[in-house]
Amino acid sequence: MRQTLNINKLIICSVAAAVVSATVFTGCGYKPEDGKIYYDNGDTYRVIELDESKTEYIENYGVESYHVPLEGVANLSAKSEGAIEKNTVYYDVIDNLSYEALQQIYKVLGVDNYPKIVDEVKYYASSGLCTRNEIKVYGTITSDSFTKYYEGGQVIGLIADVHKYTINYTDCLKNNGEVVRSGSFCVMLVDSVEVSLFNYDEFTDLYSVKGAAND
Repeated sequence: MRQTLNINKLIICSVAAAVVSATVFTGCGYKPEDGKIYYDNGDTYRVIELDESKTEYIENYGVESYHVPLEGVANLSAKSEGAIEKNTVYYDVIDNLSYEALQQIYKVLGVDNYPKIVDEVKYYASSGLCTRNEIKVYGTITSDSFTKYYEGGQVIGLIADVHKYTINYTDCLKNNGEVVRSGSFCVMLVDSVEVSLFNYDEFTDLYSVKGAAND
């Protein structure tokens, strides 16, 4: 009987040890070191930092053209949906920044006071830019729309004075911290914004996306 009890104790201890080992192993994932700014990027943590040497201040950047070139034809509809606030961030649609990512980007930029971050992404077709910041709607006024051929030159739209920032990133696997990719992307932080005329074909590119008329 004593021998049987000892065997049972041995089995219980072995199972307990296995459970403890499994728990320890599961909890041994990688986390970036203290002081690093990062966000969840699927199977990796994306560690980000500001490349201050590439910061630019750009005046009158054409964020959105209300006259959208598409195969030589555009619909012009003067429309006021709301206010773009200071410290709104614009970024390229292909970067697909998450809610959490934008929070961490503000931290990298040292900006504490910024417009509310929302789940729905606002996309600007004429520039290929997006924002996750709230656009406060005070009222909507829409003129009659009409179709005309786009022949280049001035259009009406949204322009902004912006700081263009370059963010360097390193993607590290969550399980062991191995670096699997690195690179950079850009964001634009709004200083001031207004509706104005600007030359669509000449406004400064943050990216190379400006619509079919510029292919």
